[in-house]
Amino acid sequence: PHLLNGLVVGILIMVFSAWAGSKKAEEEEKIEKKEEVKEEEEVREKEKEAEGKEEVKEEKKETKKTKKKTPPPKSKEKNK
Repeated sequence: PHLLNGLVVGILIMVFSAWAGSKKAEEEEKIEKKEEVKEEEEVREKEKEAEGKEEVKEEKKETKKTKKKTPPPKSKEKNK
């Protein structure tokens, strides 16, 4: 009876340990996927910010070019 009890308890321990280990592995995979998604979102946000900064730089360049091309308005007092 002691041998049978020891075998049954040992088998139950192994079964429950394997089950718990598989659940833990599944949870870790879910966490890793969530982290990957967060990292991808951060990369996308950084790319959007970089694009926005480039657009602002281009707009500044364009305004500088237009300012250089257009001559300053002549005042009416000098013509008199």
